[in-house]
Amino acid sequence: MRLHAAIIPVLLTVLLVGCRSRPGGVDYNQWKEALKTRRATAVRHVTAIPGFEVDLLRTATSEEGSWVSLEFDGEGRLLIGREGPGILRLTLPKWQFGRTHVEVVNDELNECRGLLWAYGSLYANANNSKGFYRLRDTTGDDQFNEVTLLRKTGGGVGHGRNSIALGPNGFIYLTHGNDVLLPEDFKPGPGSTYRNYASDQLLPCEWNRVLFNKGVKPPAGHIIRTDRDGKRWELVAGGFRNPYGLAFHSDGELFVYDADMEWDEGSPWYRPTRVNHVISGGDYGWRQGTDKWPAYFPDSLPSNADIGLGSPTAIAFGTESNFPEPYRQALFILDWAYGKIFAIHLTPEGVSYRGQADEFVTGRPLNVTGMDFGPDGAMYFVTGGRHTKSGLYRVRYVGTTEPSSLGQVLDQAGLDEAKRARALRRKLEQYHSQRSIEGVGLAWEHLGRDDPWMRHAARVALENQPLDLWQLPALTESDTKKALVALMALARVGDAKVQSQLFVRLNDLPWDNLPAQWQLVALRSYQLGFTRMGEGQPGDREAIIKKIVAASEESPELRMEVSRLLIYLEAPGIIPGLLNYVVDSKSPEERMFYLFHMRHIVGGWTQAHRRAYFAWLKKMTNAGGVQQVELSLKHIVAEALATVPPGEREPFVALFEREAKPVAPEPERLAERTVVHNWTMADFADLGVDSAKRNLINGRRVLKTAACLACHHFDGEGLFVGPDLTAIGARFDARAMLESILEPSRVIDDKYRNVAISTKQGDLIEGRLVAEKDKSLLVAPNPYQPSYTREIMLSAIATRKDSGFSPMPVGLLNCFRREDVLDLLAVLQAVPAK
Repeated sequence: MRLHAAIIPVLLTVLLVGCRSRPGGVDYNQWKEALKTRRATAVRHVTAIPGFEVDLLRTATSEEGSWVSLEFDGEGRLLIGREGPGILRLTLPKWQFGRTHVEVVNDELNECRGLLWAYGSLYANANNSKGFYRLRDTTGDDQFNEVTLLRKTGGGVGHGRNSIALGPNGFIYLTHGNDVLLPEDFKPGPGSTYRNYASDQLLPCEWNRVLFNKGVKPPAGHIIRTDRDGKRWELVAGGFRNPYGLAFHSDGELFVYDADMEWDEGSPWYRPTRVNHVISGGDYGWRQGTDKWPAYFPDSLPSNADIGLGSPTAIAFGTESNFPEPYRQALFILDWAYGKIFAIHLTPEGVSYRGQADEFVTGRPLNVTGMDFGPDGAMYFVTGGRHTKSGLYRVRYVGTTEPSSLGQVLDQAGLDEAKRARALRRKLEQYHSQRSIEGVGLAWEHLGRDDPWMRHAARVALENQPLDLWQLPALTESDTKKALVALMALARVGDAKVQSQLFVRLNDLPWDNLPAQWQLVALRSYQLGFTRMGEGQPGDREAIIKKIVAASEESPELRMEVSRLLIYLEAPGIIPGLLNYVVDSKSPEERMFYLFHMRHIVGGWTQAHRRAYFAWLKKMTNAGGVQQVELSLKHIVAEALATVPPGEREPFVALFEREAKPVAPEPERLAERTVVHNWTMADFADLGVDSAKRNLINGRRVLKTAACLACHHFDGEGLFVGPDLTAIGARFDARAMLESILEPSRVIDDKYRNVAISTKQGDLIEGRLVAEKDKSLLVAPNPYQPSYTREIMLSAIATRKDSGFSPMPVGLLNCFRREDVLDLLAVLQAVPAK
């Protein structure tokens, strides 16, 4: 690391801040178009690749509800889970103009996102009923008279109880999002191979508590394996956000399609929607807020195909289809938000696969939710969700020639080699549950493999073996690669008493000359030594700093992880080198990584350093981005300013003071206006807003005059202090929006809830909690000046509680006429033109 290199002049360098583009020709809110239609999207608005044809078989009636899942039973009939209570059974006609027979086979289980026909029974993962159920016909009348709760699951329902699949081993696999908790009686046995999980974030972020999914801890989203009676409940993989669908490859390998957090787009902790190969004991690195693991962390498993922004739902392999190659072997994944079905072509690579995405079907709107292949070899899928109009569709192959192969195809020798590699990995995975000296030997043999999937299988096998069989070998192994993985395993499961020995051995190994992936193993092992074993001895730190500064600078990943460790270790003299990394960053995300972590540095700053650091923060905040990234930058600024001594802080605070805007926050001016009426919800009991009949120009005038843009962003104007109103009409109806304006404290989003503090002197301080430190709180009391903060010592606090009052003032619309209010709602309800 160039600790003493000259700082490139900041103001002469252009900062290019960009973000990933959304899929062309569509937008996230296209799903809203299916809210008020009478029929499902016509096939003329749905496009398949050449050689395939899409048929609309049925539009759901209002009584049939909105549909979220699809499964064929043993008789070839369609089972459909409704978004509300109930499961439908559809018997399709045998001839073209016959009638579809529809019946309700269950009217109690609520939102069955997962349906599986197996062992003569219907299994349901009922999200809003919070349980895993089995439905059986025990009387022979073709009705499910027996409904049994096999396992109750706690937690929320947003990222909830999702799909189910039957594995080649006869077990049933379920996928759960990060709102679902393990059952209260869960006791991990040998079959629960996902173990020893933790957040493992070296540098804390206090404002994670105000970000989405606050409080969610590992295992987060996870995969469960159970038997036909639901008695076994084994946790086999975790670290997901919301893997909705899961399916098995013809090789017997399990895959899921995991969700992103679209608000994080443009930040270093953003992870796109992605296809994951799920293997025993796999940790896939999702952690709440800014704590998400980067894809290159060696103790997590990487993506097999990054898709980008989207909303994953069901997935299925085409193995049972009559599609030609390569589509018969493809994994089909559904994207609800952008109305697409992708075919993922998987090529064996080592013990895993490399995926290539191919757009297969697209439509607008096409809110795809469930999919299965029928007895006729065709693909069937349903649309629905969020109370939208549902339809049942079929995709048939009608071509006469087989499509050309996509992606790289291995020859037979390559396929045989991949098969042998998978067999070896599965042999290692036997020792994820079993303990023996043979397991230690087999794991040890493969710790040094360059294939991260094989290396993972060996490490998890080793961690499951008695520690006394391998702790000493881990500390004395002479093969550098094997030693690094063994030491990472020891850092994860070993006793804190061996921490210093672990660090000494890492310092002695010549890992700094190895390829980047192995240097990352070493750097991560240091991190785990601290997160799992404690802060360490003062004498350990100096030797570690001396070792890691010699690490290669050949990749952004190495630079970022060396920086993370040096900041944690409070290494002296690192600020100039870090600022050079800021300047030389290959992407805005890398640049934000350094600025984000440098907020922890308290000492060693010169005025020139501070000017350079805050100038870069100012450039990034000016560049804009999605709302959550702008909010994150504000948090970074607030925490960084808190490290500047009083008397030196004011010039940097002034950098981030809100500049004059056309619509300025002037509460005094609002208070001076003439009150027309003290509006309440009772005054709008007959609320009905037809935007086509409203004065949208007047509505925009009201939006500005009421000072909404002083805190909110709308269609390119205003600030991001409060929620973005640009597409609020896609999420809420007019009544809900009006209630939020007239009664802002009725429901307060946790991300915007203030904290109320009374001091021992009787002073009341209310504002947004920016940070919690060991001896103080940092509060932003003025919503119009989010960068201005007050530090309150814990010793001075008498009481502290979440405020029951919204930061948004009441009475904003009292100086307007009823017609003005309706025009404002019409503007908010309309989706602005792109």
